[in-house]
Amino acid sequence: MKHFVPSKHGAERLPPSLPEVFLRADAPERMNQDREDGQNAFLILTDEARIGLITDLIMHLEDMKPLNTAATGSAFRLAWELEPYLGGKRLGTYFSAAEIISAGRFESGVSEIVGRLANEMMTADERRRLSETKAPLIVYRGGVGDPASISQGMSWTTDISCADFYARKWLVRWGAAGEPRILSSQIEPEVVAAMFDGRDESEILIPNGLPVERVVEVPTLSDVKPRSSGSC
Repeated sequence: MKHFVPSKHGAERLPPSLPEVFLRADAPERMNQDREDGQNAFLILTDEARIGLITDLIMHLEDMKPLNTAATGSAFRLAWELEPYLGGKRLGTYFSAAEIISAGRFESGVSEIVGRLANEMMTADERRRLSETKAPLIVYRGGVGDPASISQGMSWTTDISCADFYARKWLVRWGAAGEPRILSSQIEPEVVAAMFDGRDESEILIPNGLPVERVVEVPTLSDVKPRSSGSC
């Protein structure tokens, strides 16, 4: 975990209280079991407790303490794809919720944390598909407002209808204001941290997003059917 900067506030922090599975030493022969145990350790918790777990895992990583990568990756995958609700309010992903509630205690941004563990967050099939991808990819990202801000996001897709949904439906549903936009770019597979198929969104993770100079704006679609969830 040497890629994380040691916390300047380590002496001021209470030691995280983590389930045993996350503290196990990595063992290739036990990887599948560790992944399952990491998922279960996350899923049995309430939304509030899940945010606490993700916060503790991030702090553990920032302090350069070893964690079981299979268990942590599987918990992080769920934290990336599921949405917490506290007090009737949606807080984005569990990562963004942890970032909000931690009130600036993290020294690494969500993009860095997810990007560094993206390989462990993928399934074996997703890792294989990414390793077999050799040709450039056309990716899209939907959002509202300033293109420079939209392009900095790390979540992209190869499905333009999915990007259109996020531009015209999903963000507006949660109160975002601004003109819906779809950005597109051609990228090399080497810049992709992960490919996720879990929500049928053809999701491509690009840590720190793309420079606005590398993207073009494309028209939104007019025939995308309304959806009741974040899945595309």
